[in-house]
Amino acid sequence: MTSSPTPDVFVVDDNNLVRTGIVRMLENENLVVKEFDRPRPFIAEIFAAKTLPRIIISDFDMPEMNGMEIIQMLKSSPAHKHLPVLVVSAQINPEIHEKAVKAGAVAWIKKSSIGNDMMPAVRKFMLHR
Repeated sequence: MTSSPTPDVFVVDDNNLVRTGIVRMLENENLVVKEFDRPRPFIAEIFAAKTLPRIIISDFDMPEMNGMEIIQMLKSSPAHKHLPVLVVSAQINPEIHEKAVKAGAVAWIKKSSIGNDMMPAVRKFMLHR
């Protein structure tokens, strides 16, 4: 029995269309992706994982928990605080963007510009690990 490869990227977004688009982009770059449609299963898996992904891509606005709460949970854990978190959002409020970056997000990508901005950001922050 062969085990599945360790994911390079965890993607958490409650919007199926956006999440599927992000996953396809990443897989087209030969990255192994694990996707989550809700924050709670993502949190359960990331805190139970023996091997961590190289980067996390998280939506900002989701039910149950928002991207800021995800960042804060990860950054408060010694085993997870090094993980780069890239936030995607339809939000254009600079205050929210600034708070997310101060909390530890490495980048903020507007959903309207995912096609242009996602892969350059992923490449940049995956190289830091």
